[in-house]
Amino acid sequence: GSDSGNAGKKGRNSEAEAVPVPEDAIDADAYFEENGKVLHKTDAEKSKKVRNERSVSKMMTQRGFEDLPLEPMYSMDGAYTDNAEIAADGTEKHPVYSAVYTAESGDLWCIYIIGDKVMADPVFYNYYTDPAPEVPVMLSESKTVTSYDSVTNQFYETVPDPTVMDVRVVKKIDAETLETLSKEGLDG
Repeated sequence: GSDSGNAGKKGRNSEAEAVPVPEDAIDADAYFEENGKVLHKTDAEKSKKVRNERSVSKMMTQRGFEDLPLEPMYSMDGAYTDNAEIAADGTEKHPVYSAVYTAESGDLWCIYIIGDKVMADPVFYNYYTDPAPEVPVMLSESKTVTSYDSVTNQFYETVPDPTVMDVRVVKKIDAETLETLSKEGLDG
């Protein structure tokens, strides 16, 4: 679906105006336009791709992440949440979930479920490799990356500029894939 039908309505939603915008907030539209190609922009509250806690928990178990604590990062209206962990049978939806996965080798990964997309940040590689990669690496199941902006409560599906992010496409982000990807695998 296209969001063009909402083009002239920005700012008329009284609920959105009630949420204070941080003074240091960046303009998400400008940021994503400058740093890649925006394919889709979707209002999180209207998106059919947002999963509830039970669905995300089940999906992660199917991917081999048994008993991995998943954290909801925002509520559906874009408010930051400091809930420690989701309920495996929870019905509440969140636009973003995150989890920290430690491979048997000790390599640390941060897994993000944004909307219905799963991505993995090789923390051990991006932040603890010497020399550090020129741009951060992100694993995705497609050439696109989905991001979320809490100020506008929007999902952005983008193809990041290679000077900003090195998107590595893998067949599936699961425990088996993350276990096999070492520094050498990411270097190659």
